[in-house]
Amino acid sequence: MNRGEGKKFHFIFIFVVCFFLPGSSGLVRAADEPVILVPATPSSIPVILAAEGFGEIKVVHSLAQAHASFIRGDADFVLTGLSVGLKFYDQGMPVRIVASHVSGISYLLYNKQRVAKADSFIDLQGKKIWFPFPGAPLEEVSRYLAGREKLELGKDIDIGYGGFQSNVKLLKAGKIDAVALPEPFVTLALKNSQNVRLGFGLAQLYREYNSSSYPQVALITKSNWILEHREQLSLFYENLEEAIKLCQNKPEEAVVKVKGHFTTLS
Repeated sequence: MNRGEGKKFHFIFIFVVCFFLPGSSGLVRAADEPVILVPATPSSIPVILAAEGFGEIKVVHSLAQAHASFIRGDADFVLTGLSVGLKFYDQGMPVRIVASHVSGISYLLYNKQRVAKADSFIDLQGKKIWFPFPGAPLEEVSRYLAGREKLELGKDIDIGYGGFQSNVKLLKAGKIDAVALPEPFVTLALKNSQNVRLGFGLAQLYREYNSSSYPQVALITKSNWILEHREQLSLFYENLEEAIKLCQNKPEEAVVKVKGHFTTLS
């Protein structure tokens, strides 16, 4: 069995809190509504559930555009890769990571007409992997994992960039070698395709090199928003705790509750 086999929709949630008020049952309503940008992936489900009565959810297909909107101040929160939040911080932006959850739903896929196999990054030497944008969380973790195999992205393995949907189409058409994708784009790429193959799970490979889970997704806001809305954020944490419990215990119900936020992906 290769690293890509097994249960794909396996969620592991890590809840990180700065301020927490215990004791409420059910989702709590907040006084006003911040704008929250989330990607069109399963990682957004607990945040969408938690935002009921708290904020205005906007599902986006381009995280690069979402980052730009967040930086301009058009949104109060953005759900993105943990590495992006750390990069914002390193660049001197006054940001805070207020919550993080981990989900093992990112994989390396390849076209069998262009790549013989992809059980690890070693099998991709001399090939090209496509990511959504420069510095994307998928690229950062791939760079780290390739490094553990004594390989360097951009040197031993070439890299390219394109949106999730366009990368799926190119992979299916046999125009690119391999692509790193989260769900549900993994399923879309494998659907009705004779040549697309599931290589390995990034989270599983990460666990082979580390004792901890892959810290993939974080909800980020500006420091001044926290200072001005401490009580409101505490209410959101209560909502998020309930949302995570629902995702863990009743995933089908959680999906039904949020499906109206997602447009059809093709």
